[in-house]
Order: sequence, then structure tokens, then C-alpha cells
Amino acid sequence: MIEGKVGDTRLRAGMPANWLVGEKTGTNGVGNASDIGVAWPGDRGTVIAVAYTYLPQATKEERDQVIAEIGKLAAEI
Repeated sequence: MIEGKVGDTRLRAGMPANWLVGEKTGTNGVGNASDIGVAWPGDRGTVIAVAYTYLPQATKEERDQVIAEIGKLAAEI
């Protein structure tokens, strides 16, 4: 999960590049997109983030951007 590339545009995209991140994505054909991740910042405790979206009118890129924003918010806590 750390070396995977599927989630590069989701939670991982919103977190600092120097963090170690492992995550598992999920997607279906009716507008659901999700990602669950564990991040190790190196300078503080572990960060766990989960994002589940249902945006049937959105493009894949728009759903991924929403999830990346959730990753960014999780990194700021």
C-alpha cells in the first residue's frame, strides 16, 4: 500500500510529499470514490484519514480532487 500508485491523486495528493503514506482506494461505476490511508509524518504521530464520496455528476478528476482536499485537511490537524 505504501508503494502503490493508484491513490496518487487522492489522499496522498493532499499530504506533504515527504510523508510516508499507505492507502487503499475504492471506486465504482455510479459515482462513489473512496480512499483510506495511514500516513507517517516523521515529526509527529501517525495520521489516519478516510474519505468516502458519492458524486454521481462529477468526473473522476473532480472526485479525486475532493479526496485530495480531505487528505490536505487531515495533514493540517
